[in-house]
Amino acid sequence: MLRRVRRSVELLVPPAEVWRHLTDPRLLSRWWEGRAELDPRPRGAVRVEGPEGFWDGYLEDVEPERRLVWEWSSGGLAWSRVVVTLEPTEGGGTRLSVVEEALDDLGGSGGTQTALAISGRREK
Repeated sequence: MLRRVRRSVELLVPPAEVWRHLTDPRLLSRWWEGRAELDPRPRGAVRVEGPEGFWDGYLEDVEPERRLVWEWSSGGLAWSRVVVTLEPTEGGGTRLSVVEEALDDLGGSGGTQTALAISGRREK
């Protein structure tokens, strides 16, 4: 099992637009190819349902247009922590970085799905 996955991608839109896609359930759902919700405040709910299952949890830290941190699991197993950071780039774009780390040794892929999704791949 992967313990930690890191991915970054540069986007040609400003951090405010990326933030909107991360926090608007309609836009986030399109990104995740399923139903997704994220309440952007500390202790706010995070839930994603898609073709590969579901994950739910809660936000630990929120810095609007800069950073989101949450912990989640799939069915209460394989808890992981996700750290999403947004950094402005030259030319008005955004570097979106995601680190997802498994918090236990119960197996499964809960510790890798978010970061792999950033690069357009999912672990099989």
